Amino acid sequence: MKIFLGAVFLLFIGILVFSYEAARRTDPVILDAKGNVRAGTYR
Repeated sequence: MKIFLGAVFLLFIGILVFSYEAARRTDPVILDAKGNVRAGTYR
């Protein structure tokens, strides 16, 4: 039972790390109420 819980915990941590890295690499586009790209979001 401990091995199973440890594996589930490691899987959860792996998913968190993967999603953090994926979110960090994306370039979000922020839209205004009309659907136009807001100024100042480009780097």
